Amino acid sequence: MAVNFRSLLLKSRLSWQPPVIHRAKHVGLGRIRYGWDLIGWREPEILPSFEQRVGEQTHQDPEVNRFINIGFSSGKSRRELRQAEKEQAAILKDVRKDPALEKAARHHKLNIPLNDVRKQWESQGELSQISGAAMHYGIFRDLYGAAYFVPQFPLRVSFPSTADYETPVYRGNLISPSDALTAPTITFPSADDSLWTLLMTNLDGHLQDTDAEYVHWFIGNIPGGDVIKGETIVDYLQPIPLRGTGFHRYCFVLYHQSKRMDFSDFKPNSKSLRSRTFRTPEFYRGFQDELTPASMAFFLAEWDDSVTKCFHKTLDQSEPAFSYEHKPIYHTPQRKYPQTQPFNL
Repeated sequence: MAVNFRSLLLKSRLSWQPPVIHRAKHVGLGRIRYGWDLIGWREPEILPSFEQRVGEQTHQDPEVNRFINIGFSSGKSRRELRQAEKEQAAILKDVRKDPALEKAARHHKLNIPLNDVRKQWESQGELSQISGAAMHYGIFRDLYGAAYFVPQFPLRVSFPSTADYETPVYRGNLISPSDALTAPTITFPSADDSLWTLLMTNLDGHLQDTDAEYVHWFIGNIPGGDVIKGETIVDYLQPIPLRGTGFHRYCFVLYHQSKRMDFSDFKPNSKSLRSRTFRTPEFYRGFQDELTPASMAFFLAEWDDSVTKCFHKTLDQSEPAFSYEHKPIYHTPQRKYPQTQPFNL
C-alpha cells in the first residue's frame, strides 16, 4: 500500500498548534515540547546594593546614637557655615579659571606666599581638620562614646629630641617612643585668669580592660596656659606600645576649668602600670559641670627598644610581648603500599 507522505505532512501541519507559553515567576532556561526554549520571566525589580544591605543589618536609631557636642559652640549657625563654604568654593573655582595663574604655574613662575597661606589655613581650616581626623581615627568614640567637641584653638605639642630639633605632634603623625622620652612642650592661647587641665592617655594599650586607658600625663589647675606652673597629678611616662600590638593612639586633651579643682583622688599610689588605669568617660562624667574640652592633639607610636628599657627601669616589671602562634605544618603519615589508597582522603 502506497503511503502519501505529502498528505500526511499537510495533516500534521494543520493539526499542529503552538504550545501555550505561561509566564513563570522563576528565572532560568526550561525545555518544553517541540524544541522550544522558555526563558523564565519575573516582574522587574531593583535589587539592593551592598551598602544598602549592610545598612539594613547595622541600622541604628539616629536619635539614640546621635553624636552630642560637649565642647564650646563655634558661635556660627549652620547657615553661616554653609555660606562660608560656598564662598570658599566660588573663590577656588574662579582661581582655577584664571588663565594668568595657569600660565605662570606652567612656566614655573608662580610665587605663593606660604606664610600667608598657613595663617589663612590656621584661621579657617585647621580646627575642622583636627576634629575630622579625630573622628576618622575613632578618638572621640573611644574617649567619650557618642560625644565629640570642636577644638577652639590649636594645641601645640612638641617633644624635645635634640638641642636643635623638636618632634611636633600634629593629627595622627607617627612618633617613635625614643623621640618622646621626656615631657613635651605645650603652648596654647589663654587668658591670664583662666585655669586648664591637660591629659595624655593611651587608648590602645591597657592589658586587662579593653575599655580602659593608661594615663601618661595629668596636670591640673594650669594657670593662664603655663603648664609648668600647673599641679602635676600623674608624672609623665613615655609611650609604651607593646611589642606585637601595632600602632597605639596617644591623645592630648585640654579641658577648660570653671574653678580650681581637687584631683587628689587620681594620684597613683605606686609606680606600677596598673595604678595608671584611667577611664575618660567616668572622669568627664564626674566633672562635666566644671570641665569643658577645648582642644586636642594626638599621635601614633609603635614599639622600639626604649619600651623595653622603660618597663625594666621605670616600671620595674617584665615587658609583656605578643606574638602569633603558627599552627604546625601538617604532614600526611606514611603508608605501606599507598597505590591502592585514595589520594584525597
